[in-house]
Amino acid sequence: MSVDIVYLTTAPNEPIAGLWQSILEEAGIPVLVQPLGAGFGAWGSSSTLEHRLSVRADDLTRAQELLAAETDGAWDEE
Repeated sequence: MSVDIVYLTTAPNEPIAGLWQSILEEAGIPVLVQPLGAGFGAWGSSSTLEHRLSVRADDLTRAQELLAAETDGAWDEE
C-alpha cells in the first residue's frame, strides 16, 4: 500500500513547526517535519531555520482547516 505525502506549509522556525506538529498530531494527523537550509551537515542549530511540514494527501484539507482554526489564520498556506 502506497501513501502519498504532500506539502502542507513552511513554518518560520523549529519551535513554530513543533507547535503546528503537536496540533495536528493531537488530531490524529501524522506530520513529517523537515528543516530547510544547509541540512544536517551544517554548522550550528537548525532551530532558527524554516521547516517544511508535510502530511498524507488524504489529511491535507483537514490539516489546513485545523491550522487555520488554531492559529486564527496566522499560518501561511503556500
